[in-house]
Amino acid sequence: MTPAAIRRFLDAPGALPRPDGARSRAWLAGLAEQARPALEGLASPPLVEAQENAWRAMAAQSVALVLGPPGTGKTYTVAWMVVGYMAACAQEGLSCRVVVTAHTRNAIANLLESINKCQADLKSGFAVGFLGTQPDTGLAC
Repeated sequence: MTPAAIRRFLDAPGALPRPDGARSRAWLAGLAEQARPALEGLASPPLVEAQENAWRAMAAQSVALVLGPPGTGKTYTVAWMVVGYMAACAQEGLSCRVVVTAHTRNAIANLLESINKCQADLKSGFAVGFLGTQPDTGLAC
């Protein structure tokens, strides 16, 4: 996303174009064909219904805002969304980028660590990076 596109989003988030059919299918395949099967084979907890519903709702959007109180699985869900989507795009030969942000650097560090763990569990390999001043906690990116 260009800086101008980010400014347009901040001014009017509903004005962003919807993802095309292939990208919507990739979001759904990320859940059904990537994350869910991987989670069934791991000791990790499965996604609960609300988390899967949020994932399916994201398939029709260009941008999502994930909110909730502490301990509700936001980091876990978003990490699996990122990894599942990117793995599904790679499988379909689609290029993709995912940008995540949070209120604090430590929250971003936690999410990137979770993304790294999920992609290791899924055995996918893509670049994960942190832009800006890194948090005090270590990053394995």
